[in-house]
Amino acid sequence: MIIKKGVKMAGLQPQMQIALDFLEILQTNGLCILITSAVRDEETNTKVGGHPLSKHLTGHAIDVSKKMLAGAHTVAADIRAN
Repeated sequence: MIIKKGVKMAGLQPQMQIALDFLEILQTNGLCILITSAVRDEETNTKVGGHPLSKHLTGHAIDVSKKMLAGAHTVAADIRAN
């Protein structure tokens, strides 16, 4: 399951679809994925302590939970091996 409750996805750049496709692969391998941040306006970026030139401001970034990332490396290695 990919969870993106309350995360702004409108304005995400088309090339970020590769990242979303990868998250879908992880999801099909049984991982619950939490997208914690995607597109941010300047006010939100400041509130969360984002860098003034953050890629989130232009729709070129997606953050996911650290718990998911720990398993992602194993799944990614399995995908590359096959």
